[in-house]
Amino acid sequence: SSDLYSVSGTTVGGGARIFIGGDRVSLLLVNGVLDAIPTEPPYSVQFLSMSVDASGTLWMGGERGVMLRYSGTSWETMNIAPDLIDVWSTGVNNSWAVGEFGFIYRFNGISWSRQNSPTLTRLNTVWGSSSSLAFAGGDAGTLLRYDGANWTAMSSPTSSDILSMWGSSPTNVYATTYDGEVLRYNGTAWSVVTTQTSPLYAIFGSSASNVFAAGDAGTMLRFDGTAWSPMPTGSSALLAGVWSSASNNVFAVGVQTSAAASFRYITSWSPFSIGVSAELTSVWGPTASDLYVSGASGTILRYDGLTWQVMPTGTTEYLWSLSGDPGGLGGGFAVGFNSTLVTGLGPAATGAALAAAASFRSPTSLEPSRAALQSRLAVRSLPQGLARRSATLAHSARIRASARSVPR
Repeated sequence: SSDLYSVSGTTVGGGARIFIGGDRVSLLLVNGVLDAIPTEPPYSVQFLSMSVDASGTLWMGGERGVMLRYSGTSWETMNIAPDLIDVWSTGVNNSWAVGEFGFIYRFNGISWSRQNSPTLTRLNTVWGSSSSLAFAGGDAGTLLRYDGANWTAMSSPTSSDILSMWGSSPTNVYATTYDGEVLRYNGTAWSVVTTQTSPLYAIFGSSASNVFAAGDAGTMLRFDGTAWSPMPTGSSALLAGVWSSASNNVFAVGVQTSAAASFRYITSWSPFSIGVSAELTSVWGPTASDLYVSGASGTILRYDGLTWQVMPTGTTEYLWSLSGDPGGLGGGFAVGFNSTLVTGLGPAATGAALAAAASFRSPTSLEPSRAALQSRLAVRSLPQGLARRSATLAHSARIRASARSVPR
């Protein structure tokens, strides 16, 4: 059963037709018979409003800004604004962003364009080595690979939600999961290389022999090129982001009782105040003296090697992730709720970053691919309320318990 939120009807074309919208269902009542609308909507969300116009066309709106138009035989997506959860840049002219409904965007140095994604599953992470090779991971073990032309699904060794990715090369890529697994791609296949009990939300390294994975309850693991081993942090915080320039220079950020948590490792882990209380979600930078942190309420901070400074972003939306040109010369991007994109202007990318914001809001197509539509049975309900607004709850048991297949 599903909650029902909206109803509208028409007699255009002869006979009465009553449309009903609800929690991931769209129904049609004709001659006393109630059934699903014959053609399934491209996106299954909470449909909160609907209306039939004078021509008999059905308009249906729902969460994440979804607006659909139904002609009686087919649907058209007029608007949708999925939460964007991760962004990764390989250079001034190449960035990737991923999020809900399997959305993937690419920045080519001038504008963003939506990519043809083979899934409707939420994508939580993306990493690439170049404009022609990238990987994305998402809920229920979803793994995708980009070969310079197409995104395709990969065989996955896990059914757990994949939460973060980082690699030192195209043949040495790591991913972490909600079930505490670390996965590795060796250029041929993915495999599980280590497992522990806490969810792992972030992974980053400065080389193939210096990789860190961070997670819930203050969990921190380090790979030294030979083996993974735990590092005591002395904290119970949820660590949502980690960054390293060397084995003795590591930053981690996250959440402690709904407030900011930040730490630094030189010879041991210790708290490292950055002067804000907002939940912190990611940390990235080209160098240790040019470091950035994202968080709730539109928070972005910059560290110059001595002090932290709050940067104006023009938004109060929750920002999940940020990334930029690894050479430190171009602009950077942060992504978050409702397809929010914040552009950081670098000396080589001012004009491009300004143009990028406009292109991001106007993709050429909002429709899912045929392959994505075929995956819709495995798509979960979207997180709501506090579960959406809190990094602490984003992948918690509350969300996992509410996961269910789309009603048919």
